[in-house]
Amino acid sequence: MRGKAEAFVPATRTGTICKPSGEVDGRKLDRLLRHLLDVGGWEKPIGMPTFVGKLQRCVEDLGLRCNPVSRLNGKTAVPGWYRPIESKKDGGTTCHRSCPYRWADPPAWADPDDPGARGPGSCYALHSFVGWVQAAALVDVSASVVAAAVAMVGAVRYWLQSRGHVAGDFGKDADSVDWGYVRGLEALCSRLQHEFGAHVPLAWTYTHFETPDVPDLIRDLAHVGFVVRRSDRWEPGGAVVAPFSEVATLRRMTSLDLVKCPAQLSKDVTCATCPVCVKYPRKTVVFEPHGPAAAAIAEKAKLVFLKGWAPSTPGGAGGDPSSGRPTLKEVAR
Repeated sequence: MRGKAEAFVPATRTGTICKPSGEVDGRKLDRLLRHLLDVGGWEKPIGMPTFVGKLQRCVEDLGLRCNPVSRLNGKTAVPGWYRPIESKKDGGTTCHRSCPYRWADPPAWADPDDPGARGPGSCYALHSFVGWVQAAALVDVSASVVAAAVAMVGAVRYWLQSRGHVAGDFGKDADSVDWGYVRGLEALCSRLQHEFGAHVPLAWTYTHFETPDVPDLIRDLAHVGFVVRRSDRWEPGGAVVAPFSEVATLRRMTSLDLVKCPAQLSKDVTCATCPVCVKYPRKTVVFEPHGPAAAAIAEKAKLVFLKGWAPSTPGGAGGDPSSGRPTLKEVAR
């Protein structure tokens, strides 16, 4: 369905839409969107991969640096853009250090705080084709926002939402949110909603960031049609990992409105046809462990659940595995 040469644009250009301060320049963003919205294909039937390819060539002609953009993939069936987990271009990362899937556990003899002692983690985006693509991305704000513009315009032409951060997150490093990037996305979405309608949802993604400013990030982007779910949060609006066979038990334990990812339940459903993540913010979406390291992900996800959920406060965070709370097996009995 996709090939490396036709599905992604490497970050090889040097042009930027940012000011010297690192903030997105509104005039340059307006110019970029004028060019993208003028690309042919709006008045006649055209396949999404072909249209997104036209948008990518437009960005190349403008000489702008652009992170990789997917034209289509089997699960989401919508365009999406990439940020790096471990960039081979600039050595940076956009993922928060709290993510339990980013690194493999170090050997017992190693310093647990030394990333060099850890191998690649269990995150699906570190492996196979997706891992190759995310490593070609940059932390750079301009490259990220330009890629987001290509994906969003490519999706909204079909009244669909784009997938933010197929790999990567909102960070400028492993410790802090990149607010220049967030404000750039906010400006981009605001302009697109002005063009297509104030209530049009434009994108969705997930974040592992646990910094105090994350609620502000989620609120600000939600106002402009960009939905952000919190990964590994057993709470309304969260996105968690668990075997589907255990969802009924987990629903009784947490009293949460847990919903199995429909795209993982049926090959006839994709993110393009499923509204759950975008339109039902009070539901908690459950994903079956998947990818080359699915078994390792499942084990990490169990630890995340035991550490982050307390029975006395259904759906709340906190607690300690030694607190005497029931295990999954005990509740299942």
